[in-house]
Amino acid sequence: MKKRIISVAIVLMMLLSFALTASANSDHIFVTGNQLTESEMSELEVYAQTIENNYGYCVMFGIIDSLDRDLYETTYDYAEDVYNSVGDRDNGIVIVDNLGDKVYSIYMTDDAEDLFSAKEDAIWDAYEACDTYYDGIVAYYNAVKSVLDADTPVVNAPAQTTAAAITETTTEFVQVERTLPLVVDNADLLTDAEEKEFNDKFNAFTEEYEMEIAFVTVTSLDGKTAQEYADNFYDYNGYGYGDNDDGFLLLYLPGEEGERELYVTTHGAAVYKMSDDMINTMLLNMKDDIISGNYTAALDTYIAELTEYVKPGVHFIWLFVFMLVGCVVALLVLNGIAAANKSVHKAFDAKVYVRSGSMVIMNSNDKFIRTYVHQDAKADEKSDSGSSSTHTSSSGRSHGGGGIKF
Repeated sequence: MKKRIISVAIVLMMLLSFALTASANSDHIFVTGNQLTESEMSELEVYAQTIENNYGYCVMFGIIDSLDRDLYETTYDYAEDVYNSVGDRDNGIVIVDNLGDKVYSIYMTDDAEDLFSAKEDAIWDAYEACDTYYDGIVAYYNAVKSVLDADTPVVNAPAQTTAAAITETTTEFVQVERTLPLVVDNADLLTDAEEKEFNDKFNAFTEEYEMEIAFVTVTSLDGKTAQEYADNFYDYNGYGYGDNDDGFLLLYLPGEEGERELYVTTHGAAVYKMSDDMINTMLLNMKDDIISGNYTAALDTYIAELTEYVKPGVHFIWLFVFMLVGCVVALLVLNGIAAANKSVHKAFDAKVYVRSGSMVIMNSNDKFIRTYVHQDAKADEKSDSGSSSTHTSSSGRSHGGGGIKF
C-alpha cells in the first residue's frame, strides 16, 4: 500500500512538473530544449492566439527531446495530455515532434479530425521541409490556417494576411502545397453554388492549359498594397501549376466608389502570356459588371480573356507548310493560265512598239521646281506597350501583374 501511495505521488509530481513546464513555454507552443528563442516563442504564440481568436481552433505545437515511458506509452498519448492540459477547448489540433524517437504524432479533437484528417501529411510536410524549427512551425501554422480559411467560418474579422506577414519574417521562402480552393471569397460576394461553379471552371481551365487561375476577395488589405497582398497570397498559400508555379490570381477589394481595387498577379510562364496593356484592358472590361454586382459575369470575362491569351496558337511549322502549299498551288494555276494563252509571244526589243518617225525630240533641259521635306516623330525608346513589367515580391520571387482602382 505504501509503495502504491509513493508511486501515485511520483506520477502526480511529474504531471505537475510537466504542467509547469508547458505553462512556462506558452499556451500553444512548448519545447523541452533550446530549439526556439524567447522572441521566436513570443511571435509564434501571437500567431497561434490570433488563429484561435479568429477561427475558434486551438492550434498547438510541441518539441520534446525524449518521451518518458513511465508516463506515456506513445507520443500520441503525450500529445493528447498536452492538449488537455491547457484547458477545455472543444476544437483543436496539436503536433508533437519527438526528436529522441524520430517520430511525430498528431492529436485532434473530433471536429478537427473531420477537418484536418485528409491534410495530415501536407501539414507535417510543411513543417519538415524547413531548415529551422521556427520556420517549420510557421509553415505548420500557415498550412493549418489555409485549411481553416477554406472550410471554417471565421469567428471574428480575420487578420487576413497573418500567415503571409509571419512568413515574411523567416530567412528563406518555403513553398507549401496549396490547400485553399481556387475561389476564396472572404468578402462573401458569391453564393455557395457560385463558388462551386467557378471552382470547377477554374480547375477545368488549369487542367486544359496547365496554368492555374484563382479569384480572391478580401475585406481589407491590412496595410498592404493590392500588389503586395496578391503576391503574398499567391506565394505563401501554394498557388501555381507545375514546377514553376505558373498562374494568375485575381484579387478584389470591394468598397465605395473610388476605393474598390482589382489586381491580377502573375507568376512563372503566366507573366509572359499577358502584357501590362492586356491586363489593364481585361480589368476594365470586368469593371462595369463588378460595380453592378454581377460578379459571375465578371468572372466569365476573366476566364474568357485568359483563355484567349494562354491557348496555344498555330505552330510555326504548320504556318510554313501552309505557305509552301499555297505557293505551289499558285504556281500551278499561273502556269496553267500562261500555257492556255497562245496568242501572246515574247518580244525581245522595245522598238516593235514604236511607230517609225512618230516622235522627234528637238531640245531637253532640267528645271528646279520645289523642295519637299518629310518629317517623322522619333519613337520614345522607353515606351513599350506590349511588354510585361515584373517586380520581386516579399518571398523573393518574380511576379508580373497590374491593377485598377475605381
